[in-house]
Amino acid sequence: MAKKIELLEASQKTLTFGRVLHRRLLGHDLDSCSLWEIQEIDDQLERSFCNIRARKNQLIVEQMEKLKEKKRRRPSSIVQEEREALTYYSSPSSSASHSHVETELFIGLPHIRC
Repeated sequence: MAKKIELLEASQKTLTFGRVLHRRLLGHDLDSCSLWEIQEIDDQLERSFCNIRARKNQLIVEQMEKLKEKKRRRPSSIVQEEREALTYYSSPSSSASHSHVETELFIGLPHIRC
């Protein structure tokens, strides 16, 4: 029974220490820290940021590889249709640039009607 109580107290201390450490990592209660403790917190945060950056870069590379593979697997007919549409809409000889629309707009002085 005494052993269980000791284990419970030890786990309680570990949990309390974890909460204190978590608060310090968030920037709370730093006024009670020594210079060495602040340096350790700074080092731990720097390591965490490095891990986050590495993971982010890994995810970006994986996503780029997936997109390249998806692009390679697209049927060539879709690629051809995209090219034709692009050349149609970007060429100056497309029918959209030569269409005429009549409006009732007038450029000049207004007419006086009596």
